[in-house]
Amino acid sequence: MPLVHPKYKVAVVQAAPVWLDLDAGIDKTIELINEAAGNGASLISFPETWLPGYPWHIWMGAHAWQVSRGFVQRYFDNSLDYDSPEASRLSTAVRQAGITAVVGVSERSGSSLVLSQ
Repeated sequence: MPLVHPKYKVAVVQAAPVWLDLDAGIDKTIELINEAAGNGASLISFPETWLPGYPWHIWMGAHAWQVSRGFVQRYFDNSLDYDSPEASRLSTAVRQAGITAVVGVSERSGSSLVLSQ
């Protein structure tokens, strides 16, 4: 008897994040989750540091720019804390959509940031 593998539809996000705006990033993430679920996907995967985005090009210039322009503080402030209302909104949306989501985030934990999924 041959093996029968069930079909499993997956959505992979290849889009620009909402840079350094956690609330708007959560809104966009929820929209994409709902779109994927509405199109029959069982799983949606977002890229690394989707929330709050990570403009890697900032490290190509002088490091003083990141500090003097407030980038580091803005990045920290817009990173996701798992005990936050934003994280609750995201997990509620995933549950309601009936889908599994893998979301790359900069996770805020105390005074540290960790890249997580």
